[in-house]
Amino acid sequence: PPPSGPGAARTAADPCPARSVGRLELQGAPRRPWTRLVRTAAPGESALHLAEPVDWPIGAEILVTQSAAGEREELRRVAAIEDDGLTLRIDAPLANEHLGVWHWHDEGAAPSDLRAAVALLERNVVVQAGDESMRAGGAFQFGVHTGGFHGGVFRLRNVQLTRSGQAGNFGRYSSHWHHYTMAGRNIDIINGASYLKDNVYRDTFQRAVVVHGTDYATVTGNVAYRAKGHNFFTEEGPERYALFEGNLAVAAVPHPILLGDDSTPAGFWIPGFTGWHRHNLAVGCANGWKLNVQAGAGARQSGMDFHNNSAHACGFGWRLFPPHQPPTPNVFGTFVAFRCSTCMFYYSSGNINHLDHRFIECGRAVHLNHYMNGLHAAPFFTDLVLVGSIDPSARSANAGSPAIHSPKDDEHWLVSGMHVSNYHDSAVLFGCFQTACTMRYERTVWVNSTRRTTSTGPLSGIFHDLDGTLTGFPNGWVSGDKAFNHWEDGVCIAGDSRFVDGLACGLADGSLRLRRLFVHDAEPWQLDGKDLLVTTPAGTDRVAFDTKTFGWHVYAIANRSYELEPDDANSWQSMATMYSHWNYVFET
Repeated sequence: PPPSGPGAARTAADPCPARSVGRLELQGAPRRPWTRLVRTAAPGESALHLAEPVDWPIGAEILVTQSAAGEREELRRVAAIEDDGLTLRIDAPLANEHLGVWHWHDEGAAPSDLRAAVALLERNVVVQAGDESMRAGGAFQFGVHTGGFHGGVFRLRNVQLTRSGQAGNFGRYSSHWHHYTMAGRNIDIINGASYLKDNVYRDTFQRAVVVHGTDYATVTGNVAYRAKGHNFFTEEGPERYALFEGNLAVAAVPHPILLGDDSTPAGFWIPGFTGWHRHNLAVGCANGWKLNVQAGAGARQSGMDFHNNSAHACGFGWRLFPPHQPPTPNVFGTFVAFRCSTCMFYYSSGNINHLDHRFIECGRAVHLNHYMNGLHAAPFFTDLVLVGSIDPSARSANAGSPAIHSPKDDEHWLVSGMHVSNYHDSAVLFGCFQTACTMRYERTVWVNSTRRTTSTGPLSGIFHDLDGTLTGFPNGWVSGDKAFNHWEDGVCIAGDSRFVDGLACGLADGSLRLRRLFVHDAEPWQLDGKDLLVTTPAGTDRVAFDTKTFGWHVYAIANRSYELEPDDANSWQSMATMYSHWNYVFET
């Protein structure tokens, strides 16, 4: 019996003594659920060379995931199995190219896995709703629902679920763990007592797998294809230690009557920094991963294990919205986003160190609006890889420009280690597009990439090169090109094509400092919205009024004089200034 008496503590294995529970166990014939190509399949080919052997039935339906945005996965049937399961012949030639390659970087970084997936869409055990669920009427999209509720052994392996979930009925998902931990029944799920493994969820009416109020869930090796709404879903926030490993989510279908963001469904949806996500792949989804923090337990979660996941041809590879920062630091391992519209998007976040992330031929590699950490936080990215084109013969990037839109708040953003290749004449770095903040970089490598930064626009921020690998100067700087910083002693260089519309500043001994001078709270109020005229012995230039921060941001070199006058008949009655942030000034 479990411990009793005042102060007695329960463990994860203690059952609830007053509850009888059931059992649902379905086991199909063991099949490898999905694998990857090991050789690129060209249009017109009908042989697929696989990374791992398969014994899929002749005539079974398979899918091959797309390798390019704007294309679709292709469905075929198995015509023959050859080479001890490593070659699969299909019943009709492919229409598009499907990659079977790792991209080998020129130097410094290990290769990135860009291989398309090949998945089996059939099993010999099938769970599905009747034909009436496909017809207009009272049973339309009212599908089969499997689950364990408040306890019980729930095991599905090598099972096909289709016409599953109930479209307009919240909580009626295709497969569903509900409130095991809240009911004191962890004993029914921990250590593999329950699991969902190697199943296929296809053409569902609501989701694929949902974990709700349950710790220790095991979700491995499953395929979700055309599942409506978010596919692999951790529901509320208190869930801990859920293992999502080796799953494949393809072509998630918008659902108009679930959560608000189900209209742009994710392969993997999480309510906070919780769970173990390893070796998963999302393809052709609006979001590969979506973190939509849920108040309470979801906001308190931290310590998410995120390692070796990939997103191909998605809208967003990873997306966090609305703003959220986990309460303690998190470390994310390798993540490959390939040919996504945006590889990684944060509206506002911090307390995350992204190790070894690879963003390849994406419309935008990184977009972070606001950074919530201070100066001494770990780098936001460590050993980041950006690839503009995987084609070695290309002379222009197949990725959008600029690659990185960094945050617009302060001087604390840091990227430590960045390998950029094949962006050619497309600019890579941009940031602080609403305030002239500072972005720090170190250990950068540039291969076939001649445009490093762009400072286009009235406010484009300051790039701080900590070690000289961006500008050639230790403690080098790049800002917008303003005439008042064209100093005669040559500390700033205009016209360097590596820095589009930028001014590179620095000294060989690393002693030069370039800071943001913020002028604000000007009186009279009629000065709001007017340009600021900045004059030095080097020249005069205009600085536009920033309506977000209600002031002017001036690129100012330390120990030099700047004359500030509004471009207006009125002059100053009073105004305030802020010279960068003091901890940043004193320490850097």
